[in-house]
Amino acid sequence: MADESPDKEQKTLDPSAKRYEDAYKKGQAPISKDFNNFAFLVACLGVCAWILPWCLRRTLDFLTNFISMSCELHVDTPDNLGFLLKNVLLKMVEVLWVPFFALMLAAVVVGLSQSYKAISTKSIQPKASHISLMKGLQRIFSKQSVVETLKSTIKLIFLGLLFYFIFEDHVTRLTVWLWASPFEYLVTLNQLIIKYLSVILIAYAFVSGFDFWYQRHVFKENLKMTVQEQRDEHKEQEGDPKVRSIIREMQRERSRTRMLGNIPQATVVVTNPTHFSVALRWEEDSMDAPVVIAKGADVLAFKIRELAKEHKVPIIENAPVARSLYDSVNLDQQIPPEYYKVVAEVIRTAMRIRSHQF
Repeated sequence: MADESPDKEQKTLDPSAKRYEDAYKKGQAPISKDFNNFAFLVACLGVCAWILPWCLRRTLDFLTNFISMSCELHVDTPDNLGFLLKNVLLKMVEVLWVPFFALMLAAVVVGLSQSYKAISTKSIQPKASHISLMKGLQRIFSKQSVVETLKSTIKLIFLGLLFYFIFEDHVTRLTVWLWASPFEYLVTLNQLIIKYLSVILIAYAFVSGFDFWYQRHVFKENLKMTVQEQRDEHKEQEGDPKVRSIIREMQRERSRTRMLGNIPQATVVVTNPTHFSVALRWEEDSMDAPVVIAKGADVLAFKIRELAKEHKVPIIENAPVARSLYDSVNLDQQIPPEYYKVVAEVIRTAMRIRSHQF
């Protein structure tokens, strides 16, 4: 059987908002790993520039006090040794929790910055394709996997060479600085790390920017639609025209049934000889003006007259009034003041007819 899925050549229309929304609900989103790495490296640079010097100072102060008090430490019993280790660990946590929390927060923010719209449980639901050996091999040796592997290899080689050229001139300097104070040596090392990260970020900004655009471009291309898919989506959103037509007809039929059910309460039905019929209701004690409770043209006008005869509602032929009320007054609305005089004459005539009937 031929593959019935539409070819990419047929997908020429840009994806609709619903198409994007459906993709997000399935856990699909354009995610650039290079952009995430770039943003995380920016966070690392910030930690090295502003937080790490503070951590180094606190650590060296603690080590200085610890070494100076080494003669007074008692580790002759397990309890004393445990107490010492506990204090050391607490001091390490006190110093390291700030950079650790900053990097952890940066990782969460960076991860959600591109995928917050696509948070869905569908992407983690068990599927047969996730445990299929053939599907797994296809994913491993797919074109996209090969490209990602090549990109990672090139990036590692580039970073390694960059590391070598930056630190080559500083190896001797670092050896000389071994005779300096621990704090000065660590500060120098931290400055080299900041320099290394800065150079990486400058070069990596172009790579991550391109990958950010490329991932969105590929995502959009994969979501493009054919003309038939666009029509099907429109039908799904708006409903099938045939179904909408049937629903409207059913609504009209219910409205007609309800309207015709009001005929027995009408005070008078105003008609022209054939085309229009308008049923009016008037109660002097509770109404400010007569109300149109039913109206119709042609077949529906005939049905109104038939029901009026059946329920002994007076029928008055007055073509100008019938046509004017039909055109200008909606159902369940009072007649406008300009019709008060002519409608009053019609109602008086209807009252006289009713008095003769009884």
